[in-house]
Amino acid sequence: MNKTIILTMVFALLVVGMVSAAGPALVTGTVTDGSSVPVSGATVSITCMSESATTSTDVSGNYIAQLNNPSCIAGSIAYVTATKDGQTGHNSGAVCAIGEEGCDINVAFVDVQIPEFGLIAASVAVVGALGIFIYRRKD
Repeated sequence: MNKTIILTMVFALLVVGMVSAAGPALVTGTVTDGSSVPVSGATVSITCMSESATTSTDVSGNYIAQLNNPSCIAGSIAYVTATKDGQTGHNSGAVCAIGEEGCDINVAFVDVQIPEFGLIAASVAVVGALGIFIYRRKD
């Protein structure tokens, strides 16, 4: 008798968990520039499973989109792209269930530049390499 009650309770909890996870998913986040300044008016495209949504950021750089695709449930991975004035930023992350917090997918416009290999750094590298070569040849 006790086993039947316990199994019934476990089954009920599993069903409740599956029903709550199958609801709409929410994608939120903040778009910033490379200096962590919020970007307002950026176009944000979100893709999760086979559903896409487009929204824009408010004056604080925040965006929010609700995805209703049954296959895009809480915990699914969403891909977010933000664009404004020719700048683009990308990020991905887990989506939340409605009412859940802590899964923001933040996007930053980061201008990554590769610094030139300076003359002094190159000289140090060459001298170091020659020094190791000569030292190893001595043995």
